[in-house]
Amino acid sequence: MIPCRCAALNTLSGAGADDYVRQHLDTVREDAMGRKSLRCPLTDITFVLEQADGVYGGDSQRRLRRTG
Repeated sequence: MIPCRCAALNTLSGAGADDYVRQHLDTVREDAMGRKSLRCPLTDITFVLEQADGVYGGDSQRRLRRTG
């Protein structure tokens, strides 16, 4: 498990976001579009993991964004 950075984290993208989600956050729910609502088990801070289209020349990647 990686150290909790949830209190300082606002956004994270790409492979770093995927790793942080997999190793630290709990999935609360996932919608039909693949957007995940997540929660930190230590702080109860909530996040959403979504697809960020049009990033860096049209490439799309996953973005983790703090929601609460």
